[in-house]
Amino acid sequence: EDLTKKQLKKINKRLESVARSHLKRIIPNNTVGREFLFFPISNKLGTGVDDLRYHLERVIRMQPYLNRQVPIKWMKFLDLAVKEKHKYITFERARSMASKFDISSKSEVSEMLKLFHELGVVVYLTATSALSRIVVIKPGWLIEKISLVIRDKSLHHYVKDEKKEMEDFERAGLMEDLNMIRSKGIASVDILAYFWKEHYQFMVDLMSRTLLMNKWDYGDEEAYVVPSLLDNDTIKDTQGVKAALDFSERFLPNGLFQRLLCLAVSHSSRQESTKSPELHVSSAMVDFGSKGIVYLTCDLDKERISIQIAEPEHALKVYKMISAMMDKIRQDVMGASLVWKPLLQNKSGKLVSFEVAKSSKLKPWFQNQSASTDMQLENNYVTDGAAGIGLDSFLMMLD
Repeated sequence: EDLTKKQLKKINKRLESVARSHLKRIIPNNTVGREFLFFPISNKLGTGVDDLRYHLERVIRMQPYLNRQVPIKWMKFLDLAVKEKHKYITFERARSMASKFDISSKSEVSEMLKLFHELGVVVYLTATSALSRIVVIKPGWLIEKISLVIRDKSLHHYVKDEKKEMEDFERAGLMEDLNMIRSKGIASVDILAYFWKEHYQFMVDLMSRTLLMNKWDYGDEEAYVVPSLLDNDTIKDTQGVKAALDFSERFLPNGLFQRLLCLAVSHSSRQESTKSPELHVSSAMVDFGSKGIVYLTCDLDKERISIQIAEPEHALKVYKMISAMMDKIRQDVMGASLVWKPLLQNKSGKLVSFEVAKSSKLKPWFQNQSASTDMQLENNYVTDGAAGIGLDSFLMMLD
C-alpha cells in the first residue's frame, strides 16, 4: 500500500509539471488525505469511483444552467423525444410532437430546441436550411457519421474487413477517390455521398459550418479538404516577417489549427489568380492574393500558432485577418475560453509582446503612431458584435 501511495504521488508530481499552466482549469481531487490533480480508480476493486462521483456532482451543481427555469411542457417534450427509436427526427416531426404539449408556434419550438442544443441534449443547428430541417436526438449517431470521414487511417478502415473494403470501393468506382482522401485529405463529392448517402447535404453543411472541412476549389471536380486528414510533412523555405498567437496562458485546443486552415483556404479561393495552397496537418502555405503568401505553423509543445507574412508591407493587414479568423472560430465553435496573446517580430527578429511593440511603435505593426488605429488589442475589427454571422458574409468582410 505504501508503494502504491508513492506511485500515486509520483504520478501527481508529473502531472503538476506538465499541467502547471492549466491548473486554474483543473478540478482537483480534494479527498481527505489524497489531494491530487487526478482521480485514481481501481477497475479491479472499484475504489475511487465514489470520490469521482462526488466531485462531478459538486461541480455540476455550480453550473449556471442547472438553475435555469424552463416550462414543464418543454421537459415533457424532451422526455418523449429521447424515447424515439430514431436517431434523428425532422423539424416538422419535432413540431408535431411538441403540439401534444401545447407548444404550437414554430418560434417556440425553435427556441426550445436551441436550449436543448446548448445543454448538449440534442444537436440542432440553424446556419443553413439543410441543418435546420434535422434534429439529432441521439448525438452518438452524428459521431458515427463524422467518423466515416474523419478517422485515423492507420488504425481504422472504412469497413471492418480490409479486403472487402477494397472490393466495395472498387465496385463503386471510388478507388481513386479513396486514395485521394487517404493521401491528401481531399474528399470528392462522390465519396462523401457514398459515406453519407441520404444524409449527404446535412453532413456537408454541418462539417462545413463547424469548420471540420472546407470547399476545395483547386481541382477539376468539386471536392472538400478535410484538414485533420492531412499528412505530417512541413513547409520548407519560408520567408517574411513573423508574428504568433500564444495560447500558453490556457491551452491550444486540438483541431483549432485545422479550423484556421479552413478559413484561410476559403479566403484564398475568393482571391484572383491564387496558387493552390500547400497544406499539412501542422503547417501550411496559403496565397492571400494581393496580400501575398502566408505561412502558418502550429506548435503544440509551445502552444503557439506562428504566422509568417512574405510581404512585410501587408503584415498588419494579414495579421488582423488571421486574428479575425481566430475570433470567428472562438465565436462559432470554441467559445469564450479560447484566449491568446499576440507576439510580434521586432527588428532583431525576436518575438515580443503586443505591449512592447506598441510602446516602441514597432514597424510594420504600428505605422501611424496610433495603436488604436493600426491594431486593436482584441483584433475583432470584422467580427465585433457579429457572433453567428454566416461564413460567406464573414469572408466578404475580410476582402
